[in-house]
Amino acid sequence: MTAVRVRDYAPPAYTYEEGVAVGQVLRPYIQRGEQTQLSFEGVSAASSSFINGLVQELTNKLEPDRVFGLLSITHASPRIKELMRIRVSLSQHR
Repeated sequence: MTAVRVRDYAPPAYTYEEGVAVGQVLRPYIQRGEQTQLSFEGVSAASSSFINGLVQELTNKLEPDRVFGLLSITHASPRIKELMRIRVSLSQHR
């Protein structure tokens, strides 16, 4: 399993562009069908803009079911998990 830490690519996890950048790091692993872990270790908060950029970068280029079947989220606060759940749900109903 590949692990990607948000703090290595977007320590503040604040802007849409930072979310897109993390999505671009994740995309090749998902495209290859690799189980991938996205770690929010050391990140206490993430903005909705960041989450939107991350999810949109992945789901605009890949099937949402594939993305979220291969991607697991770790070390995320309850608020980050809730933002991810909402955004993923929206992407699956487009």
